[in-house]
Amino acid sequence: MGTMPLIESPGSRPPGGPSTAVRGRERGDGVDVMGVRRRRGRVRIGLITALVCLPLVGDSRSADAETLSTAQARDAGAEFLATAPPPASIGAICMVDTGVDQTPDTEGVQARISLWDDVVSDASPTRHGTLVATLIAAPLNGWGMVGIWPAARVVSIRANTTGTDEFTVASYYQAMRRCVGVAGFYNVRVLLLALGSDAPLTEEETVALNEIVTIARAEGVNVVGAAGNNGGGPLETPAQLPGVLAVGGVASDGARCGISAVGARLMGPGCAIDAIDSNSGAATKFDGTTAAAAVTATALAALRSWRPELTADDAEHLALTTAIAGPDGARINVASAFRAAGLGAVVDSAPPVGAPPPQPPPPDDGRRDLAPPQARLPRPRARVQRTPRRPIRIQVRLRNLPRSARAVIVFADRRQRGRQTRFRVVARHRTRHRVSHVAVRSRRALRVSIRYVDPTRRRLTSPALVSRLDPARRGRR
Repeated sequence: MGTMPLIESPGSRPPGGPSTAVRGRERGDGVDVMGVRRRRGRVRIGLITALVCLPLVGDSRSADAETLSTAQARDAGAEFLATAPPPASIGAICMVDTGVDQTPDTEGVQARISLWDDVVSDASPTRHGTLVATLIAAPLNGWGMVGIWPAARVVSIRANTTGTDEFTVASYYQAMRRCVGVAGFYNVRVLLLALGSDAPLTEEETVALNEIVTIARAEGVNVVGAAGNNGGGPLETPAQLPGVLAVGGVASDGARCGISAVGARLMGPGCAIDAIDSNSGAATKFDGTTAAAAVTATALAALRSWRPELTADDAEHLALTTAIAGPDGARINVASAFRAAGLGAVVDSAPPVGAPPPQPPPPDDGRRDLAPPQARLPRPRARVQRTPRRPIRIQVRLRNLPRSARAVIVFADRRQRGRQTRFRVVARHRTRHRVSHVAVRSRRALRVSIRYVDPTRRRLTSPALVSRLDPARRGRR
């Protein structure tokens, strides 16, 4: 159902991530990160989940029984995601939080990354990051609960101080920057910020956070933030930042949860949320806008996985325009958003949660026509080389691009810092032609990734071809 997490220490990071040890003024972003860190010693961003953690009274299930249908999935119209066949390519959710522990219900965590040390597990006394990952992607495995979308992939960025539920603005900025850096490597489509603070920001801190949100949006990543648990107060940081989709919490009847902030653009389930104790798998309950943001982030990632051509703005527009009007704001309805996106077949074909698996069809007796198998696009094959006498232009010759498909070519710049090698996306090119010349503003070694996309939107290709182009050589297959 899920993949084993990739545990990453500071000395072993995947391609695409910027260094977390940023010193001085970053070239190209204009943000004095170390200055932000020094000024930020007095103001911290804390978790905005109000944990109740009460066992279900009178529940006859044992501690290892699984909660199949959750209140948040029903209220958000997302129950079909639990059993829907996954799409060919799954967009990940990058979660800035307190880390994630390995449990039977966190198998969907694709990578666990720590900003400051080797501790990639949950370093919070409330185990907040583990809770959020479980709400998103807990698999149907007979233990704990079933998340909103068991097929979801989560990239965990731990940014809190070990043993606390607090984040400095500097660490928060670095964690968001890290998400953007690994977005191409892990196919991140949504950045989830289930954190908040009502403390005022300095001008430099505001500029830093606004700028990293703008960069994330420019890279095609949705940014979803929990509105805050201040009991009817204004949106907290970072939910109030431009470009962040703020999500407040509502009950099943559409009324705002008493704990939720006001002013959110979208509402989601936030009262009496189904959860589990991550040690035993026993059922618990909690209130908080964390769940509302997690449900919304998962819905956007699912939409953009089945419809990869959707932009971040497109996905948010679908979620906002199909939401159900209520007394305190419009509540997300995932099924309606899927139907508006032309994905009604996904909603209708998903069996109910807990239903027996479908029986295989009877063998062909020769008396009926069988539908031909759906063809897959070929694995990309290409030749990549620098254009003679034009050192910043790269020629890509696609050898087996089907006429009905288009190609997405991504150029990543490889940089060596000590013993670590990192990649940064420097150019992206979409084409329907077999030969392309692309200007790349880099003279360093490049990694070229190629992906074919089926215009019928039914599926993507097999894994992308990766071709490394060394500046000392003409080209390489």
